[in-house]
Amino acid sequence: FLFYFLIFGSIVAVFTSVINYNIRYINIEKEIKRNALKLADNRKKMLQAYINDATNHVKSVAINPIMQEYLLQPANNDQKRSYKQQVINLFFSQMDSFDKMIKIRYIDRNGREIIRLDRKKNQTYAHIVTKLQNKSHRYYYKETKKLQAGKYWYSNLDLNLEHGKIEYPIIPTMRISTPLYSQDQFQGLVIISLKIKTFFELFLNSNDFNIYIVDKDGEFILHPESKKSWSRYLEKDYTLKKAMPQISHQILSQTNYSYKLINSFDISGILQNKDQAKLIIEPNKDIVEQLKNNNIKNAFIIILTVILASIPLALLIAYVPSKLQRKLQTALDELSKNSKIIDRHVIVYATDSEGYTKRISNAFSQITGYSKEELVSKPYTLFNTSRMYKDIAKELQEDGVWKGEIEIKNKIQETIWFFSIVTPEFAEDGKVVGYTTISHDISAKKRIEKMSITDSLTQVYNRYKIDQIFKQEIAKSAQYQLKLSVIIFDVDKFKSVNDTYGHQVGDKVLVEMTALVQKNTRPDDVLGRWGGEEFVILLPNTSLTEAKEYANGMRKQIAAYTFPKVGKKTASFGVACLKFGETEEELIKRADEALYTAKNNGRNRVES
Repeated sequence: FLFYFLIFGSIVAVFTSVINYNIRYINIEKEIKRNALKLADNRKKMLQAYINDATNHVKSVAINPIMQEYLLQPANNDQKRSYKQQVINLFFSQMDSFDKMIKIRYIDRNGREIIRLDRKKNQTYAHIVTKLQNKSHRYYYKETKKLQAGKYWYSNLDLNLEHGKIEYPIIPTMRISTPLYSQDQFQGLVIISLKIKTFFELFLNSNDFNIYIVDKDGEFILHPESKKSWSRYLEKDYTLKKAMPQISHQILSQTNYSYKLINSFDISGILQNKDQAKLIIEPNKDIVEQLKNNNIKNAFIIILTVILASIPLALLIAYVPSKLQRKLQTALDELSKNSKIIDRHVIVYATDSEGYTKRISNAFSQITGYSKEELVSKPYTLFNTSRMYKDIAKELQEDGVWKGEIEIKNKIQETIWFFSIVTPEFAEDGKVVGYTTISHDISAKKRIEKMSITDSLTQVYNRYKIDQIFKQEIAKSAQYQLKLSVIIFDVDKFKSVNDTYGHQVGDKVLVEMTALVQKNTRPDDVLGRWGGEEFVILLPNTSLTEAKEYANGMRKQIAAYTFPKVGKKTASFGVACLKFGETEEELIKRADEALYTAKNNGRNRVES
């Protein structure tokens, strides 16, 4: 009997190992593919975030009121010189807040450098460059000059030059610029240079994959072996065609391409430059070999384990009946142990069909503060009655399960958020006799979500959230032909508050003014902080005339309010109403222009 049992076990072991080997081999390739796609998605998001961050710094300079005022001033007067110093201070603050910036310049409409700040190698601070040059012949000036207001130019990824030669040690760099317009006239451009070496070192960092970036001609911009990067600029005879001759053409000609375990992705839409770059990801060969070897090793282990296990199993068969009771008891003990673990760590709440509590877990009791004695056999309003029997019960009848987020109050009336799964309990005749809810606490996630869309100072929506709502409201207005107005306003001469009383007092002024405005907003209105002392209000289904009256009412209330320490302050308002086919940027631009008109016409007024 033992001999035949071993023969049977050996046959099972071999067949199991062969099947397992093939399944695991297929799964290895699938897993590598999935990980490559995740890594590509992660790297594209990293790159997009980096570009967006840098672009926002350029944008913040271009649209800054100080820069706009500077452009409006006639040449060679004291006010022009005063604003120039403020622009220099603005440039310093940008470089201090963005350590990846190594250069920022204002170049006038004739191509001359007017203001330039540089950050030397291995230094954290910037300095003013006094030896300025004419850049009208440079490609970035010519190409940026062609752009419309609010558009951005992005350079290729290249190496920093000093006096026309590549600087050593090499400094990978990228430039971003935007044209400056005043009264619809081109006034020059703002351009920054970025040091991207540290970012690329992080970008290439992966234990399991090799990451490459190539340009449209197959020249390596980035290579895991640093000596093979920047092949175009360092005139290295090593290209994608030499590295991957079989698939180089497909990679360069197709948006996304996959061959065996090598995957390429188009990132030209992220970089927005002439590189037309591709991201290539291939698994580390050592990792692939290690996984395959482990697979073979696992197959042999399975064979050996099954064969060895056959010997004691044959002997144990004789003892099974006599040992059954003890095993059942052990299983019961284990089940009891697991039940206690579940009770301690899993949030469980069960009611009968009428909503009376039948049982709760200790985890539920601990997180809500209610004891079992306070809830069991008593009605409890964890679920709103109408929602329980109308929404949840209806979905349970249709799908047999309900999943969703539930907001409750704990014993001390603090808000708790659960993600819950509700399933019905049935009697033998199929009738619902109760509901069991298994939940996990998502309160921290909810708090983070709120923080991500809320301005930390004023507690109204931040710009990110306002942008989202703006897009939704414009789409809704276009679909249903509804009116949509927007108000942009800020505190008049707010800089003097900070200069005179300090930033803490200035912050309190913004907080109190926000609270004052918020009290007078309608239920559908959306108030948010646009940046600095500037705020925006979206007014759905509101005409221009109504929006102006609304803005004028707020202006009067602000002017009449007495702010602690500061006293009376005023605000200026710009109002615009959505035109047919108009974009968010165009509508905001008109409202912003109206605000500037209000400022120029004496402040404490509404313009549209």
